[in-house]
Amino acid sequence: MNKFNNAKHAKSNLFLFPFIAIIIAALVALPFIAQALSQKAQAEPMSPADCEQASIRTNDVEAELMDCYEAFGHAYNNEYNFVMISEIIGGECLVSGDYYDSPARVLDTFDKNSTTHNTDILNNTWVNYYAAIDKINAFIDKYDKGSQTSSANVQLLAEAYTLRGICYFDLARLFENVPLVTKPNGPKAGQASVDDLYSQILSDFDYGAINGNNFIKDSEEKNKTNRISKYASMAMIGRAYLFYKDYYNRGEQIDMRYPSIKTYLSKEDVTAYLKDLVSNSGLRLTEQFPNSFASSVAMCRSIYVQAEPGDIATLLGDEEHDPGFGFFDKSEYIFSINYNCETLSESDNWTSKLGIYNSQQLLRDSGSGMISVSPSVDAEVRIHEVIDPYAPSPDFRFGIPGMSKVPLDGEAYQMTMYSQSTWDKYLSEWNNCTGHIISKYAPVCYSDGTSVNVNQPLVLIRYADVLLMLSELTGDPSYLNQVQARAGVAQYSYTVDNLRYERQTELMFEGINYWDDLRWGRAGQKFNDLQVPISVCMNGVWQLTSGYDIANYNSKHFLPIPESQIAKYGYRQNPGW
Repeated sequence: MNKFNNAKHAKSNLFLFPFIAIIIAALVALPFIAQALSQKAQAEPMSPADCEQASIRTNDVEAELMDCYEAFGHAYNNEYNFVMISEIIGGECLVSGDYYDSPARVLDTFDKNSTTHNTDILNNTWVNYYAAIDKINAFIDKYDKGSQTSSANVQLLAEAYTLRGICYFDLARLFENVPLVTKPNGPKAGQASVDDLYSQILSDFDYGAINGNNFIKDSEEKNKTNRISKYASMAMIGRAYLFYKDYYNRGEQIDMRYPSIKTYLSKEDVTAYLKDLVSNSGLRLTEQFPNSFASSVAMCRSIYVQAEPGDIATLLGDEEHDPGFGFFDKSEYIFSINYNCETLSESDNWTSKLGIYNSQQLLRDSGSGMISVSPSVDAEVRIHEVIDPYAPSPDFRFGIPGMSKVPLDGEAYQMTMYSQSTWDKYLSEWNNCTGHIISKYAPVCYSDGTSVNVNQPLVLIRYADVLLMLSELTGDPSYLNQVQARAGVAQYSYTVDNLRYERQTELMFEGINYWDDLRWGRAGQKFNDLQVPISVCMNGVWQLTSGYDIANYNSKHFLPIPESQIAKYGYRQNPGW
């Protein structure tokens, strides 16, 4: 990277030569060093770890771990990160915006011929994940020396193992048979079996659960750190265990081929981990459902009070004066990624894809308008026009926090601060829109269109998910009922259908529901719902489309392995692609 010029020196005064040469070389190199550092800052912006965790670094080993966090965060901050991909391929959303030229249509329709773009669309996603894995592997290889590993490093290794587990869990769900590399600069050829992959994933999470630190002392401290705690590892074990067990029909006891301590992982082990989290982590449900997502808070508050430009306290609430509803609350986050550092130039790269296409309306900031909520969600859940968050019924989660609604017949749904002309302008600039807008994660603007930096973290797993997993594992309705009570809806007994309905409702648009549908065998039915005439607005005109034809979906549960990787390593392409 940094190239030092050879300094000319006089042949006289040989005694001073080494010192003079060093000084001159350093002075000459300064511009090059500065330029290199500047280029590195532009190419590799500071991560949430650099911004959020700098104050709690203790040694050089921890600083190296922060580099692993940086690489991990970079894998999630691109146009096609895991959450965005999950929503595009699921039945909840349709690709919109510049619809006919969008490479995302390949993913949306599971059809590589739906646009001129080829199946290399996810190459950057693939490359970024393996870059993160390589950095994590280097850290583990350097500091995990078995019995010689210090106790301090064991806790740091627990974070690294969990980060690697998340990377492989994402890759295995997106592409299924991916290369399993556990050494730095290891070979990329060869595709692992799903059994080997999930044994590694669960072993990595298990190491984190056994050896991890507890960064979560109370909600106040949780708001200050995004480090992986042992409870994050436990929560990820639950999610990976349920997907692997259900989709691959592996039974309730999973063999661990790469054990740290266990030779197998049982349903009882997973349940005990999640109960430990609930009892001892200090995490809790937020008091009001929307409070975990800044955009949802803003939309809810806008119903009652109009925020002036720059008035964040009115838009999002104030912790001191309005703790019951409006305050943007992170206390439910088990693990999230914060893109909120001023030096992180790509801070809202992924959220901008959810902004309204080329327009700032409805407190939604402009963006590429990549996603519009599918009307099939209407068939799955009840979207109510009653939007009072304090009303005991109907379920508020189908109101503003989930989406803002324009009825499918094209009659604009008006809120008091938006005129018909506002809606008309908005619809005319967003092609293939259904009139349903995701509120979770959407970028926010004030009423005059001024952008609002709300520092919305990307939440990878939160407390409500753990409660619902516990109900699913135990059949105990008390965990399910806690989530329902927070939403202000009637509480009911545990049944499989009730549990599934609650997960689909609570976790909507968080990159989770497609994978639940897949493991439950319901994804195909969701896509059948899309193969009917759908009302969309194109250039301001409502029209019926013929629906989405998900070509041969039954052989296409997973996504195409990038052609660049196949050409380089000879991987086997997934069925149907």
